[in-house]
Amino acid sequence: MVKTVNRLVVIGASAAGLSAASRSRRVDPGLEIVVFEKTEYVSIGLCQLPYLIAGYYKSRSDVVAVALDDLREKRNIDVRIRHDVLDINALARTVAYRDPASDKEQEMEYDRLILATGAKPIRPPIPGLEAPNVFALRTLGDALAIMDYIGKQGPKNAMIVGGGYIGLEMAEALSQKGLSVTIVEMLPNVLGTMDDELASLVESHLKKQGVNLLLSSPLESVKLGADGQASSVMAGGKEHPADLVLMSLGVRPDVGLAKEARLTVGATGAIAADWKQKTSDENIFAAGDCCESEDIVTGKKVWVPLGTTANKQGRVAGDNAAGGYSTFRGITSTAISKTFDVEIGRTGLTEKEAKRLGLDYETVVIASRSRSGNYPGAKRITVKLVFERVGGRLLGGQVVGEDGVLARTNVIACALHNRLTIDEAARFDLAYAPPFTPAWDPVLVACNQAAKKVKVK
Repeated sequence: MVKTVNRLVVIGASAAGLSAASRSRRVDPGLEIVVFEKTEYVSIGLCQLPYLIAGYYKSRSDVVAVALDDLREKRNIDVRIRHDVLDINALARTVAYRDPASDKEQEMEYDRLILATGAKPIRPPIPGLEAPNVFALRTLGDALAIMDYIGKQGPKNAMIVGGGYIGLEMAEALSQKGLSVTIVEMLPNVLGTMDDELASLVESHLKKQGVNLLLSSPLESVKLGADGQASSVMAGGKEHPADLVLMSLGVRPDVGLAKEARLTVGATGAIAADWKQKTSDENIFAAGDCCESEDIVTGKKVWVPLGTTANKQGRVAGDNAAGGYSTFRGITSTAISKTFDVEIGRTGLTEKEAKRLGLDYETVVIASRSRSGNYPGAKRITVKLVFERVGGRLLGGQVVGEDGVLARTNVIACALHNRLTIDEAARFDLAYAPPFTPAWDPVLVACNQAAKKVKVK
């Protein structure tokens, strides 16, 4: 067999990039692999950053999956930190990058290239965001900067702009550090990826924990004091004190290099890739938050930036780029989070999404217990299912409670992956014991209630 791939270049050293590089190394032990990373940090668990700030991890090394020296020495991967890739010449198969040692632009040839450039925080054109105490949270550097500011400056009032997963996780983290926390959200509810009745349960819990919610209140400006630091924010027509501001408005795919290389960018705004993670250029692959996926429920292309997806796509991209073969068949947008004591899970379509897609659907919402009712630790748990009105195919589910949310969310996700109906899911042989679940698990209760609304084809 003639070897056709001699050098693989990977751009990005987070979940997708290093999963890809590691898989390529296993496929071809003799392959030259070069990974460019523009920051000084590699293999960071981005989802762990709020918990690092809260103090649940003892040191920054606890959020590093694989140390830089291990990548270089044990896996024989040439990882180059602080190397910013400037351009891709897809025709010549070269990348231009800036070498930090010489501060000069250099060029490297490649046989195969993997783009794992991730996503970047949304920063709207609002006055005052340039203040040094206005932060985003996307990198370990961001987390360390927030921790350093809290430690040295002792802020009292934190304003979190955006009520998504990171915003809610940071509400807990900053409260743990002794700050008074306010969440500013332009929508009527937090958690825009959930339906309103589930989001309202989370809002009630946040209020009980002392978090102030400013809903339907878009951020207008950040006011600066004489020292150039943010001192308050204008939101919803009112001024609110803030000496720490966290912008948590979400992210968008970082596709600048992909566009320079004239790769196809999908309608989602992310890089288009096939089941092998191959882009419109046969020698370039993409994985992670910079590229889109196929929605298993609808068959449509979607962009849902999640660490689990990044790892899986990276593995597939690395396999195929090195001469192996594997495929990534899609996602159900399964996600879980927590804020304080409440757990939040979702998978598949929400009712809002089903309505937007014009589907003929029905829903059911049930409240149950996470364990047998009189067993210690049993908590209220709410399950919502979305399903087709005719035939009853399951479309999605959401779960909120203080215990047992992960297991129920994953059960629904498995049903979605197998394209099951409500009736089929209701027949699952799920485990039972009082410390874990009632005899009728909340998911089965929801399925049985949903079956009453299904019309036969």
